[in-house]
Amino acid sequence: MHSVRRQVTFAQQHGLFRAATALTVIYNLLKANCSSKDKVHSTYESLPQVYGVEFFVSHSWSCAPWMKALIISHFLNFDMALTSSFFACLLAVLCLLLRAGSLTGIAEQPLWLLNVSIVAWPLLVFLAVYFLGHLWDSRSFWFDRICVDQQNASLKLQTIQAIPGFVAQSKKMLVLWDDTYFERLWCNYELAIHVKTAASPRATKIVPLWMPFWTLFWICADTLVALLSASEEAGWSLYVFFGFLYAAFCLHKLQGHKRMLDQMSAFDLRNAKCTFEEDRAVIEELVLNLFDEALEPPIRVAFDAPDAEDGTVEEAGEPLISLESLRAIRHVTSYPSPDAIIGQFNDYVRGPLRQNLVAFLGTEDYISPKMCIVATLPIWFQSLMCVLSCDGASCEKSASDGGYASIYQYMITNAVLQLPLLPFGLLIVYPLLLRANQVVAAALRCGVASAYGTWLLVRIVVGTCVSALIIWCNDHLQLALRKMLFFSTTSSMYLAVAAYVFQCFFMCLLFRRKGSS
Repeated sequence: MHSVRRQVTFAQQHGLFRAATALTVIYNLLKANCSSKDKVHSTYESLPQVYGVEFFVSHSWSCAPWMKALIISHFLNFDMALTSSFFACLLAVLCLLLRAGSLTGIAEQPLWLLNVSIVAWPLLVFLAVYFLGHLWDSRSFWFDRICVDQQNASLKLQTIQAIPGFVAQSKKMLVLWDDTYFERLWCNYELAIHVKTAASPRATKIVPLWMPFWTLFWICADTLVALLSASEEAGWSLYVFFGFLYAAFCLHKLQGHKRMLDQMSAFDLRNAKCTFEEDRAVIEELVLNLFDEALEPPIRVAFDAPDAEDGTVEEAGEPLISLESLRAIRHVTSYPSPDAIIGQFNDYVRGPLRQNLVAFLGTEDYISPKMCIVATLPIWFQSLMCVLSCDGASCEKSASDGGYASIYQYMITNAVLQLPLLPFGLLIVYPLLLRANQVVAAALRCGVASAYGTWLLVRIVVGTCVSALIIWCNDHLQLALRKMLFFSTTSSMYLAVAAYVFQCFFMCLLFRRKGSS
């Protein structure tokens, strides 16, 4: 810790600590393959000197730059995109209401206008904010590609040596996880510094690569479902098609998330890879110095100072013993050995850091309700359009066909069915698909398909069939429940309400379990 403090002071004195905005970071990533060195240099010179930043971005250089840009956009813009899409939908409804003059008059508007205003417009707003919301983000970032002078070799070396100080002066660390992150020694070094200097494990924000792809895939897939829902009967070919897409993407999510958790469970700093092998001993020595309690400065308490406040303590400026002297006498002291010190860091990654990640993202078979709500956005907007368009007919005719006493009774009943009940019923599909495909993968892994290529093919085929069956069952269940409530009789009403209560209870169970393994 004493060496980190010295690096913080050195970086501040020499103006090495620079900060970039999210826009600068993402723009630089997208231009990474075509930007010249002069461009990078001019970017560095334009960055302000700071004493601290909001996020230190830790990443593996093996990951493609555009993927990193996508991960950062997801982390920064996801919540804002979800909120913006709902506000855009509300604004569209208000504009239609003003144009039509009444709520029932909206059904008389052209169908294309309703589709564009209530379905397409909010989805476009979601995608626009998802990709561009960082334009309004004022938080500061430290990102090595642009916050290190790539032109001046001596200044670049000084900046790299001061990276521990930059990590210590960052409030949070944003980890852009891909398959190679925990395999890179330098990434592990950055993580070790943050572990030592962070206030709590929650200051480490790990965003896996599968999250933005999951979001965009389900938005596109369910938009296609909403467009095809105009046809009353969906054939088995359509269920098989979507079953194949869902099975393939569930496999991608399950494998990626499990690989991340397995890497953390088996984490060992000594197994990390290094581009230049001669750097390994240097970085491992830096980690040892960082976690070695023998090198911590002593705490001094002023017992004889009459004017000192009670409990006033002071940290000395230097450790009690030099590093060279400690190496000579460590074997006769009670201080932990180098292997034990590295083991402490390994245990932290395997234990508290992994547990914090599981509490935030769950195990591989878990998906958060918020992610599922985003996936069903096209269905929500399509359902709202059906309510306001009176199911594609005049409101008087639709109310009469349903046996309702008034138009507003029909619209209220339809709104209850289409908005809360139908989309909430669809929310259970996503965790069910994940867990069903996980069961399929586990069963086949223990079966005859031992070769990876054969296992993958069989896994996709069986997963497609299971996924198609789940979608078919859910579709017909929701259709049956809707008919029970819409064309209401006393007996069917009680049965439908009981089925919805059970469905909500089942949904709570699916979303409650995050796992702790």
